[in-house]
Amino acid sequence: SFSFFVPEKENKIQIKDCLFFACFLNWVKKAVKMFAWKAVLLLLLTAGRAVAAAPELALSVENGKVSYDRSLLRIDCNGADAAGCTKAQIYMDSPRFVYDAQGNIAKVYLKFGLRNVTVYILSSIPKGSCEFDLVLKHELTHVAVARKVVKRFAREISKALLATLDEGTASPYQIAKMIDRYHRQMIEEKNRQDSLLDAPGAVVYQWEQCEK
Repeated sequence: SFSFFVPEKENKIQIKDCLFFACFLNWVKKAVKMFAWKAVLLLLLTAGRAVAAAPELALSVENGKVSYDRSLLRIDCNGADAAGCTKAQIYMDSPRFVYDAQGNIAKVYLKFGLRNVTVYILSSIPKGSCEFDLVLKHELTHVAVARKVVKRFAREISKALLATLDEGTASPYQIAKMIDRYHRQMIEEKNRQDSLLDAPGAVVYQWEQCEK
């Protein structure tokens, strides 16, 4: 008969190897569990930070109600005599900040737009005449241009503010400065558009329509 004999020393080595392998497997299992818990905890913390770093923006834009004034015998429009003139103020209120429990910006309220919109037409121009209709149309074009400028900048300001708030690094002072910069740009753009409308060539062409 054939028998397989394993020396006692070799057998002890195998037993030690098996014990080491079992311990290693047990360590790996514990490490995996620990890593899993840490991963879950990290995800929860990250999600918490993501929620805190997503402030809201409440934007209110005013188009401005138009009032009319036909009581003037003479109209000085930006230093020149005119048959009509439109005054419209582009305003920007200071932003209002709301903070969460950690002191982070949670919401920003911002209101801007047009106000004190008044269309002036000389009292000497008869209502219903070609000249009156021409002046009224011209001045209402100024109103439409101002509203268009405000609407365009509302989109730009909203996009820039949301991007800045999402970054979470800007202070209320920095945000207020950025908003003020946009306010000045709006006024400059409105003045530029008004100058194009009131260019001498454009005004002469409009008056010629009533001479035909």
